[in-house]
Amino acid sequence: MGTWIAPLAPSHPGRHRLLCFAYAGGGPSVFRPWVAALGDEVDVWAVCLPGRDRRFGEAPQRDFDAVVEQVAGEAAAVGPWDGFFGHSLGGALAYEVTRALRRAGAAEPARLVVAGARPPGRRVLDGPLHLLSDEALKARLKAWGGTPPEVLAHDELMGVLLPVLRADFALADSYTFREGQRPTAPLAVWGGRDDPELPEPLLREWRGYGEGPFESRLFDGGHFFLDSHRAEVSAAVRAALR
Repeated sequence: MGTWIAPLAPSHPGRHRLLCFAYAGGGPSVFRPWVAALGDEVDVWAVCLPGRDRRFGEAPQRDFDAVVEQVAGEAAAVGPWDGFFGHSLGGALAYEVTRALRRAGAAEPARLVVAGARPPGRRVLDGPLHLLSDEALKARLKAWGGTPPEVLAHDELMGVLLPVLRADFALADSYTFREGQRPTAPLAVWGGRDDPELPEPLLREWRGYGEGPFESRLFDGGHFFLDSHRAEVSAAVRAALR
C-alpha cells in the first residue's frame, strides 16, 4: 500500500470506495469509527500525513502543494473513487487533490464532500495560525470544541500534540488558491450550525468553486460536528455515495 493513503479495513469488491482527509492534528484514526458506522456498503480509506498514526516518527509536512501532489499521485494509482470526504484542512486538501486529478487527466471522485472548511478564496482568518503562541493555540482549540478539556490541561500530552497542530496550521497557511480548472464532480459542502467561523452565507460561497452540481447542508453541532453527530453524518455520507 502507498505511503500517503491506505484502507482502514480490508477492502471488498463491489463496495463504494471513500477516501477521507482529516482536520488539522488528525489522521486516519479520526475515521476508524466510520468503518463500523458505514457498514458493508463502503470501504473507508484515509490520508495519513507525516507526524501521526503510522507515520508518527516522520517530520510533519508544511508545504500544501507538495502534499497535494503526493496524495493525488497515489489516489490516481489506486482509484477510481466513489467519493472524497475532507473536513477543515482536509476539506481544502480533498478539493485541491480533486483539481490535481483533473489536471493530470485522471478520474475525479464521483462525489466530493467538503465539511467545515472555508471557501478557497477565504483561507486567512485573523493571521497565520501557526505563528500563535502555545497558549493562544490552546485557546483556539478550546473555542473550537474538538479537544477534550482534560487533554488541553495535560502539559505532557499537549507537548506532543502542539508541534503537529502547528505544522498542520502552517500547511493550511501555505495554501494559496490558483485559478484554473475546477472540479466537475458533484460538490457537497457541509457545516455545523453552531460553527461561528463558517456561517451559512460563507458556506454557500463554495458554489462558485465547482463546475458540477452543488449542494450545501447544515448539521447540528459546531466545527467538529462530524465527531459530535457521527450517526447523522455517516448516514449522509452513505446517501451521498449512493
